[in-house]
Amino acid sequence: MAARALVNGDDDTIRKNLIATAPSPHWRNTWLFAAGKLFTESDHRRTLVLDIVNGFDHSSNDWPGWLYPVGPELAAHLLDDGMAESKPTALKALVTIALRCLHGPMPKEFVAVAAGLSYAAKHKALHALIRNELRAAFAGSPTTAGVASMLMLESSGITMVPGQPSASAMKRIAQIWQYTPPKGPTTKIGKLLRKPLSNLQDQPGAALLESVLDECDKLALFKMPDGSLWPAAVPASFDGRRLNTVLDDPDAFSLLDLCLGDLDPLHWTARSLLAQAVSSARSRRPVNGELVVKYLH
Repeated sequence: MAARALVNGDDDTIRKNLIATAPSPHWRNTWLFAAGKLFTESDHRRTLVLDIVNGFDHSSNDWPGWLYPVGPELAAHLLDDGMAESKPTALKALVTIALRCLHGPMPKEFVAVAAGLSYAAKHKALHALIRNELRAAFAGSPTTAGVASMLMLESSGITMVPGQPSASAMKRIAQIWQYTPPKGPTTKIGKLLRKPLSNLQDQPGAALLESVLDECDKLALFKMPDGSLWPAAVPASFDGRRLNTVLDDPDAFSLLDLCLGDLDPLHWTARSLLAQAVSSARSRRPVNGELVVKYLH
């Protein structure tokens, strides 16, 4: 009933409702039911869904898609549900969007992304597309190689990719995100960001970003002997309330992006941890006030 209500209206109403609920895990099943209904209605409504998924992370909504993109996870869920199976154009579009996750951060729902890509890999041409993107990711940065490793470990039906790390190397990456890290010395994200920010104090937004770094220090990472960082669990109390003021300020979030980009490549997990923490906190925002819904009887 709720899914039908989300798509009960004209295109503008549907677009607004689907954009408002897209980032929320609490609305995810409802969102997928609604999208599935649109997929079966007409080419026009199917295109509407694809446009929302494709453009969500780059649109003018208040979700920080530059830090934590939602589109790849939505696309993967749609793939895994099989609703685009008989629609080759839509199927390829969803695969292309899902593969954007390779650029990072590590998706919270990497199992779902792997499942969606595995479903699409049954098609020979899409299998080749997926393997080519994974090969490029393994040859790229620690971030892209890390995400690609997780997808390969969780996937089925995607054959071995040239240049992929050894099984033991990929399992070590999996340990970073799936298991409790070993105890030892730690560092904090705020501390990591203070060094690059110290060189940007004359830039607009610097004071605002500086003022929230102590909140970022609630996010810890364990220092490993090889110089890498393993993220600790995000505290349940982390709500990102002060950090949201940075994400809502164009100057400050541009500086945050610069500072994250200036971190040691070995510390790629720091950006992923911050992105996942912000995503979890921000997705808990209530969306009822943003919906235009006439419930059905």
